[in-house]
Amino acid sequence: MTQSNQNTSNQLASSIVISHYLAESILDNCTHSNVKVHSVFPNGFNLELKGQLIFIGKHGEDVSAFGLTLEKRVFEQLSAHLQVGQRVKMTPELWTFYTRPTLLQLVPSKLNKVVLDIPKVTREDLRNSQLLTIIEEVRALENSGFAHSENLMTALKQWSHEDEIPEQLIRDLVGAGIGLTPSGDDFLQGLLLIESALGEKKRLCQQVETVLKDRTTTAVSHAYYSALFAGKVNLSWVNLLRAVKAQASVATITALVQDIQHYGATSGNDILVGIATGLKSI
Repeated sequence: MTQSNQNTSNQLASSIVISHYLAESILDNCTHSNVKVHSVFPNGFNLELKGQLIFIGKHGEDVSAFGLTLEKRVFEQLSAHLQVGQRVKMTPELWTFYTRPTLLQLVPSKLNKVVLDIPKVTREDLRNSQLLTIIEEVRALENSGFAHSENLMTALKQWSHEDEIPEQLIRDLVGAGIGLTPSGDDFLQGLLLIESALGEKKRLCQQVETVLKDRTTTAVSHAYYSALFAGKVNLSWVNLLRAVKAQASVATITALVQDIQHYGATSGNDILVGIATGLKSI
């Protein structure tokens, strides 16, 4: 414990598991002085750096495409003192959280960078994996936000009957639903994930990027869209696609899908609905 001019400070050392995309493309081993606490939740918190969110969670949980995890003990000590709007200064050696009455300083003791590029798969990989059947059997749709919204179900039915998706339908889905990542966004991101994994023409990606220029949604959804456009995704989705590519057993893929279902209130299931919709067209 050291004495500063106005506050005492407490240093916490933790190993860090971090998205390579975040480490290299956003933090870039530089000093960032204008970082703020954007939002705080029981299982994680977001920092905001120049409009970009950084999600911080606990070791053993999903690593976000734009995030990192800390040792559980350090995470709990840190998050217990955080409030929205607090300032943070990040240097390669020390992250200072301007909490009151004690400043909390995080010392990264070991940095493990995880590559979260979307794995490439083939149509045959996806068909052989029985992923579509698995998603249907775990009742992703029934447990999604779509099951509780007549408007979203109407949009889903329309999507399933369109050969060429009209821009207005995408507009109807962006930001649709409640939560930090609305169900409509999660659905579109599931479709974008399949499009990117197949490495085919990114028609949907171009359409969504166009719509997002003048259609608003939540900051968290924007962060996930940005990661997807850059070809990055959360570790849980990387693991699922790797299992598909490796022709893992149905039991293994089912377990990975069930883990994803626990993400958020309905987000995991909403993304799975998007993936299933994409799979039906291949």
